Amino acid sequence: MNSLGFLTVGDSNTRPGEGSFLHGQIPSEIGTMTELRYLHIRSGLFTGPIPTELGMLTSLFTLRLSGNSFTGEIPSELALLTSPFIFELKDNILTGLLPSEIGMMTPMKVLEVQNNQLSGPLPTELPMINGLFWLYLGSNNFSGNIPSEYGNMTELLQLDISNLPLLTGELPSELLLMTSLGWMNACSFVDVIVSALMRPWSD
Repeated sequence: MNSLGFLTVGDSNTRPGEGSFLHGQIPSEIGTMTELRYLHIRSGLFTGPIPTELGMLTSLFTLRLSGNSFTGEIPSELALLTSPFIFELKDNILTGLLPSEIGMMTPMKVLEVQNNQLSGPLPTELPMINGLFWLYLGSNNFSGNIPSEYGNMTELLQLDISNLPLLTGELPSELLLMTSLGWMNACSFVDVIVSALMRPWSD
């Protein structure tokens, strides 16, 4: 098993809880599978914390743990992954901060943590991820302002900052620097957006 390269439980066409009888927690021994490049667990039946030992999988290219019932915090040890391309933890019950160490995962192209219970400030280190294409943060309990540094993510194509009721302040004008952005869901700030669009007509 240590030489296994791909591990999938469930698939993107299966609704959580269907098509798999595997359940429980991810064993810490998964950290010994050092050749693993693709890990996709989407059965809807996995629970408990995300093991810190996943950070030992330095060959991992894709990490998808969405659509389960994982709890606890996102381990900062996951920043030890040296070649992640897709980092998907959406649709769980994760709490605590989004680790600032994620900004060290520079090869990453997709970061999806929406639909959890993450809290605290949005890390200013996310723009350090050079070449990030998709950033989904919506439906969490993040608080504070959207960092103006996010405008430095000039290669970002999609941004979800919807349903974040605890955020305060306005959308930073620096987001206009995201020249590659083709889609943004910011319904939490709909009043701010409408006001900005109407301002030229009221001057």
